[in-house]
Order: sequence, then C-alpha cells, then structure tokens
Amino acid sequence: MLRFAFLLAALGACSVQAQVSHVNAAPVVTLDADTLGERVCYYDNHAYSFGAIIQVGDYYMECKAANDFETNGPLKWHRMAKTK
Repeated sequence: MLRFAFLLAALGACSVQAQVSHVNAAPVVTLDADTLGERVCYYDNHAYSFGAIIQVGDYYMECKAANDFETNGPLKWHRMAKTK
C-alpha cells in the first residue's frame, strides 16, 4: 500500500507526455498529469472545448457532455443531426 501511495505521489509530481508507444506485444499508454482534469474532446491530435463543432467527412460533430446528468463530467463527440 505504501508503494502505491508513493507511485501516485511520484506521478503527481512529474509531467509525462500523453502518447501511445507501440511495442512488440502491446501498446503502452502514458498520461500527462497536467491535462488529466481538462474537459476537452480530442480529434486529430487537437483538443477542442465544450461546444466546439467540427466536420468529419459528411458529418458534423459537437463536443458535449458525455452524460446528461453531469454538469462537470467528461466530454465526448456527438454526431449532429443532418439538416436539409
């Protein structure tokens, strides 16, 4: 338990680059401790804030709350309805 607490403290004190490194067996995912609390949607290595609208192919996507019942929870992309 003490080792786990030390690991968490060490992770909080350092900044690690957010990336996926492909290794022979399985990908290794690292997290950037400075951006863990950010509420953003990612697309094509860019971060977009709440309410952002982007076009992906023939669709428009909006960055909105992942869950309707949360006001400060995570965000995700939602496909917008097509208008004629």
